[in-house]
Amino acid sequence: METNLRDFMMQMNDMRYVLLFGKSDRRLEEWAQAHAKVVEADGLRVIFLALYGENYTVDNFEFVNCYTLPLTVSLEEVQGCLNESINRALACDRSLTDYTFSASHRRYSRYSEREIESLVQVVGNALMRYVPRAEYCLEGLFDNFIAPFAFQFARRYGVKFYMIRLWQYWDKCFHVADAPGYASSVVNGYYASYYRRVRQSMYERVATEFAAERFSAAAFDDGGLRFWAQIVWDKFRSYERPSLRNALSRRIRRLAGRFRGRALKITSMSERPDKYIVFALHVMPEASILGTNPEVADQFSLLRRMSLNVPLGVHILCKPHPGDRYGVHLEMEFLRSLCSLHNVSLTPERERIDTFLSDERCVAVATINGSVALEAVMADKPCFLLGDGLFSIADCFLKPGGDKELFEQVQAVLQGRYSVDRAAVTAIILSMKRALVRGGGSQKAPGTWLDFYVSLLRPIHGYHKEIGRRRRRTGVERVALERSSPQAVFERTGTGK
Repeated sequence: METNLRDFMMQMNDMRYVLLFGKSDRRLEEWAQAHAKVVEADGLRVIFLALYGENYTVDNFEFVNCYTLPLTVSLEEVQGCLNESINRALACDRSLTDYTFSASHRRYSRYSEREIESLVQVVGNALMRYVPRAEYCLEGLFDNFIAPFAFQFARRYGVKFYMIRLWQYWDKCFHVADAPGYASSVVNGYYASYYRRVRQSMYERVATEFAAERFSAAAFDDGGLRFWAQIVWDKFRSYERPSLRNALSRRIRRLAGRFRGRALKITSMSERPDKYIVFALHVMPEASILGTNPEVADQFSLLRRMSLNVPLGVHILCKPHPGDRYGVHLEMEFLRSLCSLHNVSLTPERERIDTFLSDERCVAVATINGSVALEAVMADKPCFLLGDGLFSIADCFLKPGGDKELFEQVQAVLQGRYSVDRAAVTAIILSMKRALVRGGGSQKAPGTWLDFYVSLLRPIHGYHKEIGRRRRRTGVERVALERSSPQAVFERTGTGK
């Protein structure tokens, strides 16, 4: 194996390329072709790894079906070269296994363990060939296992991996997530710098400007019935095999769910308890959370642990994501499990988050990594942030490391011993604004999904080049500083002068 990989690496030494990853949605292939035109001026190629189709090359774009590559690496060797379990990547693939409570069958397709391992070996073999020599890797949301699997390899070999993170506050702008949990090393770096020099006079001005920039994004045009029929046909030719039985059963349950949902334990505004924490439920199935924070993505287990550890007399009200409906998007099995907990109930579907932030009975907000966390701390409401997100580095959030710490933090809030760090709120807002990358399209009227994302490709390539220049400049400055240090001079000359 080592000989084959060594020969392949020697062949790739003179080739500089960007690596993208495909699935059965063929729009990603078009996106990759558009990116090839963006990077051509810098002498780069785009290699697009997929699990379907015929291999082909057009100019500086190369399409590679992973199944056509020789299997030179065993499954054990693939796992052996990584620092974490591949199961973390597999967890988020809704076509392999669904770990959430959003489906009563708990899985969408029937794959055996042997089939899954065979698929992982094919993809792992391709990633071991291409990732170590890539200039950088680029991917969108974690909605199948290939993206977080490739992320594992990129971290292992020190290759930059970028994801585009749209944000509802800024039109024509996006953030680049380059760390697990949709975190940004650039935002984190700016935060450390801003936090040291934020003044109290800046708090209100920054919060007001930030709130004023929020807007509602328009819906994407996804191409209609013909386009969706094409996606289904593509799935038959890829590893994402559709399950007709599960598709029908899910839709039947959704129709019945609207009626069954009326029997759930729903707490209206007038019935809210004297002390409660509002938990903002994540969209289900939580593919993106499963790819980055699988340990907190099972929302029922998370809420059950919270219900066991909040002080007696504190209730938890679960608020659905805007647009989600009980029995339709959030299935009855999950909701009934929540309502079985003695101190947990549901809020009305269309209840706005503002009504909780202005309610004195609401002692805190809790979420995995949703934007409601920022809204809470801006309203001076304590917020528990349980996952890694774009703003999770900030010290204005409560981040319990265990059950006992959760209890102690809730007690501190109840006893008035905790207040939101306003300097940290201001610093994270400034950091996020500083780290924005300006794209070419507008979220107010985005047109098609593909056109909008293609408009972001040139800015993200420019971002990579700028980050590379910063790293080189920082490296040169660090080397110069080290060479001028007294210890370095002593080692070179044998004297301290």
